[in-house]
Amino acid sequence: MTENFADLFEKSTVSKQKIHYGMKVNAKIVGMDESSVFVDIGAKTDGYVEKAELIDGNGNFNYKIGDYIELYIVTNKESELKLSRALSGDGSYNVIKDAFDRKITVSGKVKSLNKGGYEVTVMGKRAFCPISQMDIKKIDTPEKYVGSVFNFKVSSFEEEKKNIVLSRRPVLEQEQKEAIDKLIASLKEVDVISGKVTKVSEIGAFIDLGSQLEGMIHVSELAWTRVAHASEVVKPGDIVTAKVLKVEHAEGKRFPRISLSLKQLSLHPWESVASRVKQGDVIKGKVTRCADFGAFVELFPGVEGLIHISEITGEKRIKKVNEVINPGDMVEAIVMAVDLEQKRISLSIKALEKKNSPEPEAKAETEPAARTPRTPAKDEDNWRNYTKIEDAPDEEDEEDENPFKALKKKFNS
Repeated sequence: MTENFADLFEKSTVSKQKIHYGMKVNAKIVGMDESSVFVDIGAKTDGYVEKAELIDGNGNFNYKIGDYIELYIVTNKESELKLSRALSGDGSYNVIKDAFDRKITVSGKVKSLNKGGYEVTVMGKRAFCPISQMDIKKIDTPEKYVGSVFNFKVSSFEEEKKNIVLSRRPVLEQEQKEAIDKLIASLKEVDVISGKVTKVSEIGAFIDLGSQLEGMIHVSELAWTRVAHASEVVKPGDIVTAKVLKVEHAEGKRFPRISLSLKQLSLHPWESVASRVKQGDVIKGKVTRCADFGAFVELFPGVEGLIHISEITGEKRIKKVNEVINPGDMVEAIVMAVDLEQKRISLSIKALEKKNSPEPEAKAETEPAARTPRTPAKDEDNWRNYTKIEDAPDEEDEEDENPFKALKKKFNS
């Protein structure tokens, strides 16, 4: 016969075990109110844990119904099943030894600060926590921990000498890991997250996302305009909301690399170019940089146009852009072309100068000069056009000295 759910439940691991003080269980959150979180551990009745115990160091409650959490049973009465993240209350050295052997978390109150560490009371017993084990971050004011109740791990136990040494670092590291894993699991690209700016540089801005998790906004992702240093846009202490671009897990690294963007939460400037700029417009802008082939001009935040070197001036031919203009200069130019697909705008100062220059005055029409009548060529000149020359006989007069006269004589005869 097929077993029903109740039969299977009775055979479950937890239900078969005898629930006892200090027992570690993997509890599922099934409900909550303002002060308590109710959990299912597979027993006949649900248990509860105080909500305050599950709030992290930043004051955040990072759990929801359906989540699992490791807890310890601290009270097991007929009408009450109370759980906690640590063992507390009065107990014998055997209970503390059991916590040491099984790596169970215990709760202790910091009584005083002494040489090298703190005196802590755990289950009515005196214990010691080295100052280096009280926190995972640098301790600047050791006195602030006195009087507080924290969770610890028993790192050393000597019953004969009644020496109990505690450490809070493993507890904090585990809580931090759980918080980071939960945050990373919830992070997706295109998600939006808020954090506090901790540092700015020429590389970008570093953002504290909580649980010692850090993201970075590269300088190119701070704004649609060109940014030389992150301090031009944000400063330490600012609370910013950014878009998650990428979450990268590097091998051997404890924390992932989280890339963020501030500018991508706003409309891309080129989305409005079609309605703001058209061919033939005269527009002013600031020169942002110069190259061998021309100068880039910011027309409005995030949108630049290019003035080719051949379009900078018509007055003379130049070899370098900075012969005429330099970064920081304000210039006025005419829009020659707009390519929305390639995100390019061609500009010309030379064309604007030509457009603004006055037209040259037309010359008055004058009567053509009277043409001088051609006079007939004299016979003396016709010889030059003569092409057939006959051989002349030799003579002993002056014609020998000037043979051209002989030719002329023959031609006229």
